[in-house]
Amino acid sequence: MRAAPVRLLAVLAAAPLLMATNRCGVYVEATENLQFFEPVTRVVFDVHHGSITGTMYPRPSVYIKRHTSGFEAGVGEYGQAVEGDELQLTGHCAIAHECWFDHMIEAPPGTSLDFTFRDGYIELSEFDAEIHAEVGKGRFIGWEIAAPVVDLSYGTGDVTIEFAAAPERVTIAVGTGAVTLTLPAGSYRCTGAPAPKVEGITCDDAAAAELDITVETGAVVLRGV
Repeated sequence: MRAAPVRLLAVLAAAPLLMATNRCGVYVEATENLQFFEPVTRVVFDVHHGSITGTMYPRPSVYIKRHTSGFEAGVGEYGQAVEGDELQLTGHCAIAHECWFDHMIEAPPGTSLDFTFRDGYIELSEFDAEIHAEVGKGRFIGWEIAAPVVDLSYGTGDVTIEFAAAPERVTIAVGTGAVTLTLPAGSYRCTGAPAPKVEGITCDDAAAAELDITVETGAVVLRGV
């Protein structure tokens, strides 16, 4: 069956707001409401500078609001496309740090997420499929996460996740920052460095679920509930 076309519901603003004497010239802002009815199971973000806030929601489509801001000369290429069962969103800056792409996403159960950011803020709640992120600088916050696999790589940034269900595998690598995980009480195979501060769970080399957490400069805290 042929996939339905991408549907742009509304463009709220797409005109220059003010003139500036900066070398970049005109400052622009644009907000788009995007809804995708194709059978998407994976959403991929490739963004230079921006943010994501999102939640899993029982709906028949993936809904995304994107707000683009920056100097006209600094805003590069951005857009969206569906390839097979994968939704791809891009937000690139022609001049570093002179554009920003803020997103809000609602996606149905079973939708996995993949993020690539130079810098950005990610906050998610209730997602139940795999989550991957590669971020230069930023912060990751997760609430009531039920993903079986979480794989995050941060050059600089703090990671805080509260799990609603015990994950199968969590792999987190941070250059400078702190990692704090709140997990269902039980046994986990704890690997990586430095040695974590452990409260309310058991680190057991024979456990099936793995927590592989590496922080070069910073601390790791594993809490059970």
